[in-house]
Amino acid sequence: MTETSPNPFSRLIPRDHSPVRVAVAGLGHMGEIHMKAAAFLQAGVSEDYYKSDLHQQIKRLTICAVCDPNPEKQHEFPTYPFYRSWTDLLRNQKPRLAIIASPSESHFALARQALEAGVHTLVEKPITRTLDECLTLIKCADAHGCRVQAGHVERYNPVAVKLHSLITGQKLRIRSYRFERSQPLPERIPDDIVTGKLIHDLDLAMYFFGPISKTDTLNCRRVDGRIVEIEIQLEHDAGTIGRLFVSWLVEAEDRKRRQVHMRPGQGETISGDFVGKSLSIAGVEVTCGVRGWIAPVNNQIKDQLADFLAYCLEPDPGIPPPLLSREEMQASIRIIEQIRSQNTHV
Repeated sequence: MTETSPNPFSRLIPRDHSPVRVAVAGLGHMGEIHMKAAAFLQAGVSEDYYKSDLHQQIKRLTICAVCDPNPEKQHEFPTYPFYRSWTDLLRNQKPRLAIIASPSESHFALARQALEAGVHTLVEKPITRTLDECLTLIKCADAHGCRVQAGHVERYNPVAVKLHSLITGQKLRIRSYRFERSQPLPERIPDDIVTGKLIHDLDLAMYFFGPISKTDTLNCRRVDGRIVEIEIQLEHDAGTIGRLFVSWLVEAEDRKRRQVHMRPGQGETISGDFVGKSLSIAGVEVTCGVRGWIAPVNNQIKDQLADFLAYCLEPDPGIPPPLLSREEMQASIRIIEQIRSQNTHV
């Protein structure tokens, strides 16, 4: 007897009033932020720009359990059932959604387990460390009728949303750009800066300007064998040229710097600050906020989780597709692999 594949929509969540059980793997800095975001949404913290009935659907989210291999984490999150084994959590709690916020080397194994258990899965960036692993997760999601998504949270930054609308609406025609991202090296991050930070601006570059045809490394610095500063030049299929600069080689008292500077074919420089949520064109500030935008509780993780929930619900023509496509998710991992190959020394 031939086994048939599940209907790709077989596990989509009905648009009713039943709880949507969420499990979180990884209770470090990012895991805590994801849990706060879920709590905001469950409490009904909605935005005017949420489409259709999403403002009601988000209230269904409820964290059913958390997981971390460190038993000390149980004392920090006493409200929720705590597991050291992700396998046991999936079997006993049967969540509908999973959030993987663990260290990047564990993303693939944990996400695959969740998908094989029939759980829609949102994975912190990078979704995996290799393109082969990313493709495997996508195939696994399809085989089990699930959704899988990478957490490229900067797409939900109001500066990024505004710039994307101006560029795709052809109100801005950009010839060149430069992203700059620097901060002191966080002790909690075991990855090099390519995985930890460069991937943010690489994803935004593709979001704004489309596919990339060529990458060149202009500068690369290491400390104890780990890349801690790098500058990349990108060429897009559409002809735009850009540079990405990321560094951990800054003084401890320096604040985070996350900026973009763009030059159109004609006109003055466009500058955006992703930390300060500000944007200016020719020195004139442009409003990035949306009417009704909630502050200060608004955060990009919250909007990302709301977008992922919408992706996992039964289709509604009033809700647009998620900001990140599968093709873009794969492209970022593929280009990160290219950059790593360019900077591997035998």
